Amino acid sequence: MANVSAYDTGLDRNEANYTPLSPLSQLARTAYVYPQRPAVIHGERSYTWSEIYARCRRLGSALQRAGIGRGDTVATMLPNVPAMYEAHFGVAMAGAVVNTLNTRLDAESIAFMLGHAEAKVLLTDREFSSTVDKALRLTKARPLVIDVDDVLSDGGVLLGDTDYERFIAQGDPRFAWSLPADEWDAISLNYTSGTTGNPKGVVYHHRGAYLNALGNALAFGLSAALCSLPGCLSALRTGNVTPDSANITVLGAITFLVIMVVGGAGSLWGPIVGSVLFVFITELTGDWTERSKVPALLRPIFGWSHTAPGGGIFAVMLIVLMFVAPFGIVGMVKRLVARFVTVVPAPAGTGTISAPDAAPAEA
Repeated sequence: MANVSAYDTGLDRNEANYTPLSPLSQLARTAYVYPQRPAVIHGERSYTWSEIYARCRRLGSALQRAGIGRGDTVATMLPNVPAMYEAHFGVAMAGAVVNTLNTRLDAESIAFMLGHAEAKVLLTDREFSSTVDKALRLTKARPLVIDVDDVLSDGGVLLGDTDYERFIAQGDPRFAWSLPADEWDAISLNYTSGTTGNPKGVVYHHRGAYLNALGNALAFGLSAALCSLPGCLSALRTGNVTPDSANITVLGAITFLVIMVVGGAGSLWGPIVGSVLFVFITELTGDWTERSKVPALLRPIFGWSHTAPGGGIFAVMLIVLMFVAPFGIVGMVKRLVARFVTVVPAPAGTGTISAPDAAPAEA
């Protein structure tokens, strides 16, 4: 008989000491902490976190009422629309697995994936109706087809048994979903393109998706300073700024003040001011790693240049000025910032920014 250690008894998992890791808990927390902040904006439509959470719960509830549960697959043939975002949570709330199909693939590949995954439900945008229609004709078992009628989509026809909005309207916005009993349960299924044969499936579990989400937030250097002016000012006041977010904290405070004066956040001023200030702050602090974030702020300018008359040339001139102009007056800005912010030298690879009146850390 194997020896039983004292550590093997009385320390079993229970609700007090163990919670399965799942992205579902991240959505629930965000809806609780920031219920009225915008979560998804698509054309003229905008949803807060509380609204998105309710819509995801409606989807999970409606899927369960349709007989979908643990081990079932719900496929999506969708672009970047609200329904796609909601499917990543609503499907998991029903205990099922979401399978996002590559919209660039041909009907034969889509048909293979639907059959191999044994998809019970297919959410599809009418934009891809020609490919989906052919794929459905090639499948042996037709899934429940739900149309996503995107108002920003051009062309295509409706193929489904019902409409997405009508379908989730049957669900409960207060649906009492639960975390998976085992964080190792599958949450998503993705396929390769099948260039050397039939596509191969790759399964993610709840734990992996949760940890990957945290990893992305750390790798991208996401900071509350980019989301909240009060958060920026509070971080500066207390000096509670991490090395990776130090520059973003200063940038966030200044950027939001400027954007509030010159125009709305949705205007062209947002990316312009943001990019200029990124260059300023990185030059002031000597942290050139922050330069990697500038391209993300420039994307709106490139998108705007395609639609505005002469926008291409103007966009190039703007970008050049944004990188050249800051260096001409950086000395002046250094003196200005020095009155409010102290840049504290730190060992190589680290750096902090703290306010002069920062309170000492508690022991």
